Amino acid sequence: MGLAPLSWLRLAGREAESRHRAWRGVCIKPICPQFWSDRPFRLHERLVFTRMIPQGAWEHGCLSP
Repeated sequence: MGLAPLSWLRLAGREAESRHRAWRGVCIKPICPQFWSDRPFRLHERLVFTRMIPQGAWEHGCLSP
């Protein structure tokens, strides 16, 4: 994954705020995020969301505690 300048960023129809030329950004494209919810007796709720292609629909499911 390479770093790229955020020159494409537009805020409310105007150019991005000026910044130092050495500042960079990273575009993060999650594939399989997980969410965890605490439950008593170590029976936590774990949700997972997946998609096979970056523009595809998200599918969700539960993982074992």
